[in-house]
Amino acid sequence: MKRYKLLRLGQMMTAVFILIFSTTLCGQKKKEYADCIVFMNGDSLYGRVSSVKDGKLIWSDGDEQMEFFLN
Repeated sequence: MKRYKLLRLGQMMTAVFILIFSTTLCGQKKKEYADCIVFMNGDSLYGRVSSVKDGKLIWSDGDEQMEFFLN
């Protein structure tokens, strides 16, 4: 009886370990384009905001870097 309980406990611990391990691996995937700017005319720009300082937003889409001035 004790051997069966230990085997079952080991199987449950293995399942929990695999679940936690797979969750951490899936959680570490980064989105390439995490941010989006939508303009007044409906156009969208996908990329990443590098910084926002002094009323200026610096935008990067991988190849190109742009600056937008905030009002």
